[in-house]
Amino acid sequence: MKLDFALVALISGILFLLSLPTQAADLPSVVTVHHEHTNVNSSLVDAFTYTAPAHIVVMSIPLWDHWKPLAAIAEELLRRGNKITYLVEGNNETEMGRWCARLIPSYQQQLANETGSTCVNVLAGSPTTPSVFTSSLFEKMIYRRYFRVLRSFRDLLHALLAHQESTLPHYLKVAREIHAKNRITMFLCDMNTLVCPTVAAALQENTPVVRLQSLSTGLIPRPLVDSVPGRQSFFRRLANIVVRPFSRVVIGPHLVSRINHIRRHYNITTMQGGLYELGGGFDTVLTTAVWGLDTPRPLCPNVHPVGLVTPVAEQTDDWQSRQRERRPYHRAVRSVPSTIEHTVLQFLQQCKGGVILVHLGVVVELPDRLVRVLAKSFLGMPQTCFVWQLSDDQRARVVDPLWSSEAPNTLLTRPWLDTPAAILRHENTVGLLSHCGDTSIQEALEYGVPVLGLPLLPHQQEACQRVSNAKVGIVFSQMWYQLSEKNIMNGLRRLIHDGDEIFRPHLRQLKQVAMHLGGAEEAADIIETRHHNLLLRRGSRLERCDGLGKWTGGDWAAVLFFLILTGLWYCLLDWFFRKRKTQRRQRHPPKAAAAPNTTRIVPLTSYPRERMLLQRPVCTGI
Repeated sequence: MKLDFALVALISGILFLLSLPTQAADLPSVVTVHHEHTNVNSSLVDAFTYTAPAHIVVMSIPLWDHWKPLAAIAEELLRRGNKITYLVEGNNETEMGRWCARLIPSYQQQLANETGSTCVNVLAGSPTTPSVFTSSLFEKMIYRRYFRVLRSFRDLLHALLAHQESTLPHYLKVAREIHAKNRITMFLCDMNTLVCPTVAAALQENTPVVRLQSLSTGLIPRPLVDSVPGRQSFFRRLANIVVRPFSRVVIGPHLVSRINHIRRHYNITTMQGGLYELGGGFDTVLTTAVWGLDTPRPLCPNVHPVGLVTPVAEQTDDWQSRQRERRPYHRAVRSVPSTIEHTVLQFLQQCKGGVILVHLGVVVELPDRLVRVLAKSFLGMPQTCFVWQLSDDQRARVVDPLWSSEAPNTLLTRPWLDTPAAILRHENTVGLLSHCGDTSIQEALEYGVPVLGLPLLPHQQEACQRVSNAKVGIVFSQMWYQLSEKNIMNGLRRLIHDGDEIFRPHLRQLKQVAMHLGGAEEAADIIETRHHNLLLRRGSRLERCDGLGKWTGGDWAAVLFFLILTGLWYCLLDWFFRKRKTQRRQRHPPKAAAAPNTTRIVPLTSYPRERMLLQRPVCTGI
């Protein structure tokens, strides 16, 4: 019986195998999946249905520090076959060409043509729109000496709102035209670009928005990912405790009201989530935080730290090898060497005593007083070379009268440095004198170059404080108008002397943390996986701060905290003045009162004779 059953099973199996298609025997064990733009040999890693490439629109305010990390993430998405459309604000062809050349460099042109990626000028065909983020805006912040933080914070908020009001009609027109030709899958925007979520809401198709928060403290109040340096002075920490609740209670609702007013004017759905929605509570948020440089803290599920976001042309060899180890199934990245001017390269090679890159921003011209002090300090260090981004006019007006023909050739100035990263990568570079901008700090961490912080704007002070706390550089304790030649020379000498022993080991540790977080590759993975799984939609609840609720995650928590803080401040000030009054009384006790005189004083006019004398006429002619 058992033998008959086994025989029947064997015959059934043979018949089943014979009934299979003959082509099945020819299938290889590893399936080759032919993508539209890349051929990837995949096994179980790519065992999912291939979807069409995404069409991603990238937007940012016209500042390169905000554009560069977005461009690095968009470059990685472009390498994966997605279509990228950059919306750029260019008032003329020259400005437009400069923006597009930086966003789509020459080594990306072929891939951009294959995917249909392009750079679009949102101001084309319209009257010249005055730029909001001008040099005059930042000059006011630099020259202020009193209440710098509050007044600069106010000016930046007004600039963000003015940027949205002036450019929103142009963005709406261009976005609708692009969406009609090729449906927009998502928007990739800077956190401070208020016009981005407004344009996404105007399409009325629940278009998701992925927002990127830069390294330093942002310009708008956010309830989700705010952070402050771990070590602060008492007055600095006290200012943060007061300013942040005030910004959420007073400035935040005012900002939301202004944005909703603009949206109603263009018949766009208003923000119902208030400050929570404005801060990215319903969106996927990427932050370029590096734990160790930033204070580690719990984040909401929709906030993803990705570390340093660096373009392929600026990535070091160890970074690219690390990415190949983490993602062996991705297409290998060809190292693209950064081009550097021949004159600058010769200058770097001849400076055997070390080179310091001086990069204090490009938006505003430095004060002449600061330029003069810096030039005298550089002249006093003949063994060190300096590459300084400085305008030709300021060089001729301020530096040349101090730099005689007999002075050593240790200073090279350029009005514009196309590749500051290539200078930092050079073996003779020993330091970076920076204003602690986002791009400068990321490049210093990428190439392991110590930083000497000279903050010019109020919001750069916190970024410089992070650099000092992480022991990857030092910061001047004085303001720029208080610096002397001695202060600058001492700071530069300490930067050179302690660079290898103190700063570079910490830089290597932070580089390892940043590599573990993933960078632009990790950001692209987050965007693509959530796009394929429909997690970028606003209705998705899997990655939201729903546990915080309305009371702990938004405006009500700020209002409650502000009221409690106001009461505590009142009690503290009342106690302080009472104690001060008591101490003053103890130091200066009141004098003892004189004993009362019991003698009865009779008025002179009470006697008849004296009264008569007083009533006699006075002869003034005698």
